[in-house]
Amino acid sequence: MNPHAEFNSLFGLHLGLTLGTCPDTSAVNMDANVIAEISTHGGLTRMQFTGDLWGLRGFAERANAPIKGGLRIEYRKDGTGAETVTGNFDVSSIWELFGAGSSQQPAWYSRFPHWSGRMVLQDG
Repeated sequence: MNPHAEFNSLFGLHLGLTLGTCPDTSAVNMDANVIAEISTHGGLTRMQFTGDLWGLRGFAERANAPIKGGLRIEYRKDGTGAETVTGNFDVSSIWELFGAGSSQQPAWYSRFPHWSGRMVLQDG
């Protein structure tokens, strides 16, 4: 992401932060960014907050994380003074769901792939 002005920027700022749980970052880790632009005659022309989240994988394994999320909120003002605010939030996960048991006592199991925990859903 590169800051870019709608019209003559005087000042641009891009701050980024990477966070992870301690001592093991494989529980949750994330990147957060703030972008701002100020013009000489329009004041604040852009303010954007973004964040990306990965769960159950460390920094080096983010591409294969079973839980992924993202957030983007942006304010813009163009050269005419028209203002817009847009936003997006998404979460995705990979689950395995399988059945077990008998016809008298059925049970469904759900878990994240390659994770030792499980959640049991039983009928009755």
